[in-house]
Amino acid sequence: MTNGYTNESDNKLILKNLEEAEAIFKELFEKRLDEVAKLDAKRIEISKAISNDKEFYAKDPNLLLIGLIENTYRESKGNFLLFLRSLRMKRAWIERLQGELPQDVLKQLQRTEAEFGNRDTFRILIQLYLHIIQNADKDYIVGFMRTEPHPLELRSAISYIKNKTLANRIREAISALTKEELDYLVKYHREITLWRSKEVVTEDIPFFVLRTRIFIEGGERGYLGLFSIFKDEKLRQKLVSSPAFLRLMRHKEQAAFLMKLRNDVMSYKTDPKWEKFLKFYDDVEKIADELRNKFGNPEVDYGLLGAIYSHLGKKEIASELFENKSKFRQFPQKWLEYFNNLLWLVNSKENKRKHVIEPFINEMDRIFGDRIHELIVMTLPEISQLKDALTPLIKLEKNSFDKIMEETADSRKNARKRLQKLREKFDDASDRCIDALTDFAEAKYRIVNVEIMQEILLRLKNAKTYAQNEGQFGRHSLQVIGDDLEKAVSNPIKGLTLLYNFDKASRATINVSYNLRSIGNIFTRKEILAKLEELNRYMETTSRTYHKLEGLINTNLQFLFEPKSEEQSKGEEYGKSRAA
Repeated sequence: MTNGYTNESDNKLILKNLEEAEAIFKELFEKRLDEVAKLDAKRIEISKAISNDKEFYAKDPNLLLIGLIENTYRESKGNFLLFLRSLRMKRAWIERLQGELPQDVLKQLQRTEAEFGNRDTFRILIQLYLHIIQNADKDYIVGFMRTEPHPLELRSAISYIKNKTLANRIREAISALTKEELDYLVKYHREITLWRSKEVVTEDIPFFVLRTRIFIEGGERGYLGLFSIFKDEKLRQKLVSSPAFLRLMRHKEQAAFLMKLRNDVMSYKTDPKWEKFLKFYDDVEKIADELRNKFGNPEVDYGLLGAIYSHLGKKEIASELFENKSKFRQFPQKWLEYFNNLLWLVNSKENKRKHVIEPFINEMDRIFGDRIHELIVMTLPEISQLKDALTPLIKLEKNSFDKIMEETADSRKNARKRLQKLREKFDDASDRCIDALTDFAEAKYRIVNVEIMQEILLRLKNAKTYAQNEGQFGRHSLQVIGDDLEKAVSNPIKGLTLLYNFDKASRATINVSYNLRSIGNIFTRKEILAKLEELNRYMETTSRTYHKLEGLINTNLQFLFEPKSEEQSKGEEYGKSRAA
């Protein structure tokens, strides 16, 4: 809709531009400038604190930690192992401190942990070493290692050691001194001898597999794995090289292996090309080797099949396969008959008892008995050998201790230099912030107060002047007309005068309207965005500069901004004599 002076679409556009400009102004002067104001308040507070030597030294985390370290050293009476143990107990407090020294100390405390697990695991190894150097009596040391809960703690600590060669050295020394493995071997051997009793004679292969796995892997209360815990490689070699052991422990797997061979042979009935059968036939030698090496060269007694087979007697399956290749050749029916009989024998109760279980019991009895004898007659190591095995752990701790004390001395020596360096960094960053904020303020004044506001004021003044100078014609004409319009225009000269006056008033109204509406035209999208983009660039620089300062504060000076915490007060108690 339009009239003589107003276009409604123009008005809407002006209003839209004004609203968009208002939103940008709010972003600049309410949100972002408020953020800068908060950072500047923080800058001022840090500036006051960092210029005060007494306040800085009272809160400096490096000096607080120096006091703690020196006090801990005195309490440990120079014993670096006790010192590090005490310092680790205060780790949570150290982690809250800001600064280079706290980070360096934490790094040193973690060096040993990276190789030996956390302090709660290798603590028992440190404790054992301290007992050795304080009391070299073998009976006392052995008693300590055998007293609960030390055996479990020692095993746990050893399991976390990354260097497995070192772990085995410590484990073997402890096991030999305490004879703990010997105790368990005797216990397990006693149980093996009971396997010949009437109560056990009816048990099938799974029973013996389960009990043996418990012996070597643990998993039941009161049983420690000879492999998993004591890492007895000599016993392992004796067992895995025993055919009787392999026959029983892998009997189920062996039966499945033979069943697969039988199915490959039987596939001739459905496969015209006999592919699986022919592959089996070609691989008989490999199959025989696998039966010997993996399954302990199992045996079967053909007499169990009846009188017709009794002449075959006891046979090794591997050897029989090799013989049958020459006898049956590529005659799948013969092979199928052989595997059917073989599988029946392998799974028969009589064959398992006579050719699997009984040989297994005898072998376990012999192997465990031999290993017990070896441990009994073995020369017991000296306590010094255990001490030597623990030496790599102690060296790591000593290196960490030396590094901590060295860094502590350097930090105390350079305390004043550190303060001066931080002051220089802060002052430089602070000056940059002030310069950026000043540039923004000057740009704001120029763009908003001069370029925009002065133009608005000029046009308002023009509108006011037109209204004051030309408005008198309208007021005079209305007085002349009065209430009787016909009487007022009865004289033609008088009527022309009235029209002239109204025309002058109309022109004044047009000029006032132009100047008022042109205020809106100042905020055309192109012009206002250009002005505000310039102002925004100054704000971006200011904000970026203040955030760099904030990064410096958060990294190096946050402790000055925060009120003194309970931990900091506690730190001051640890060391009163800080660098001046």
